[in-house]
Amino acid sequence: MFSAVNGALYVSSRNLIAMADAGYAPGIFKRTNRFGAPWVALMFVNALGLLSLLNQSAGAGKVYVWLTTIGGVCAFITWAW
Repeated sequence: MFSAVNGALYVSSRNLIAMADAGYAPGIFKRTNRFGAPWVALMFVNALGLLSLLNQSAGAGKVYVWLTTIGGVCAFITWAW
């Protein structure tokens, strides 16, 4: 299981960097540390993974409300910007 999670983190963070390079994601995801690890993209992907694991412990309905609320707040911030 840990190998699958490690592979998923690697692929998704690199995919996020590629999307940022192409202009489909914010440029902050292109930031890397001195070793070349994309730390911002990894933190973002880990946060999404945590939200998906909350689905198992809190119940699907509650997590769905959290995710739609987060999406609504992001949309509000985008329109207010």
